[in-house]
Amino acid sequence: MSILFKGNFGEVWREEQLTYLGKMVNCPVPIDRTNHLNKFHKNFAPIPTDFSDAQSWEYCCYTRAEQLWNIGKPITLFWSGGIDSTVAFLTLRDTMAITDTLHIRYTQESIDEFPNLYEDIKMFSSPIPSNNFFDLSALDPDHVFVTGECGDQVFGSDVLEKHADELNETWDSVLNWDILWPSNKINKQPDENIRLKMYEVIEKHIDRCPIKLENVFDLLWWINFSIKWEYVNRRIFVLFYKNINLHKNYSFFNTQDFQKWSLANHSIKHKNTWMTYKQPAKDFIKTVTGDIEYQRSKLKEASLQKLMNDDLREARWGVSTETGYTHHKDKIFLLLDDGRFWKYKNSDKIPNEVVEELRIV
Repeated sequence: MSILFKGNFGEVWREEQLTYLGKMVNCPVPIDRTNHLNKFHKNFAPIPTDFSDAQSWEYCCYTRAEQLWNIGKPITLFWSGGIDSTVAFLTLRDTMAITDTLHIRYTQESIDEFPNLYEDIKMFSSPIPSNNFFDLSALDPDHVFVTGECGDQVFGSDVLEKHADELNETWDSVLNWDILWPSNKINKQPDENIRLKMYEVIEKHIDRCPIKLENVFDLLWWINFSIKWEYVNRRIFVLFYKNINLHKNYSFFNTQDFQKWSLANHSIKHKNTWMTYKQPAKDFIKTVTGDIEYQRSKLKEASLQKLMNDDLREARWGVSTETGYTHHKDKIFLLLDDGRFWKYKNSDKIPNEVVEELRIV
């Protein structure tokens, strides 16, 4: 029995070192895929130790698309207009058979993010209102659902946007940042004592990486890649749809091939500017679409944020107060791989024997 997803269990469940790393990349549900900092049994995609057989970006993309079609089900793709979901669309479109069904779930915000692709997208479906994007009843139960998730973890971290001029500084310089943890009402910045503790935590975590890490970019990519991967892989369907049938939901970039590509091609993920972040993916999109402007100037955007109203934010994160979060009562609190789950409204009913069985001795 392992944890697929867990909320904040409070002090008795606290994994302090893992929490510190998670905060650096804005990850509320961190899972250490090196399995050194997890205090409870958790399911996660293993990090490859051998990537000598890493394939090209194009190979990884088209192979993944073929894998998804080979499931033998119609596909609903969540398209934001961003880089990751666009890669997924182009390769799913180009590999589909005449008998396959591809439905695109998108909004006007998606069109605005990549207007030149709209003529291609609308051949598969029409846009929907933004406030209906997360309407579970609108999803065809016979489909499998594909997102562009884990793409950011392959390439780096969106935390880098505010530190683009510091990409090549030594990794330990992050501990001098005034804002080390993305700021909100309750996420107070760490004091000097905690920063000293974090140096040791980070140094040990760097040593667990299969490739050499030296600078700020390296560090934030590695934390995002090793700590945030599983949360991102599951967040849309657990946090928005409350859909625990995770076997129907696929993150396009959640494969060993993409992980190996990331480890083997770390040096080409950007060209020392935020404008060139995810450049290999943008180059691929240009090759397929011919869109030079998207290749040159498209920036990473927080696409999900544009689709959320206040009610959805409350359902996902809860209500922020000066003393903490008041979580939405129907938010998933604990999800196990045997299908059992508890919501925040009944989290106090988790049997003690479940807690003990999950604990790593």
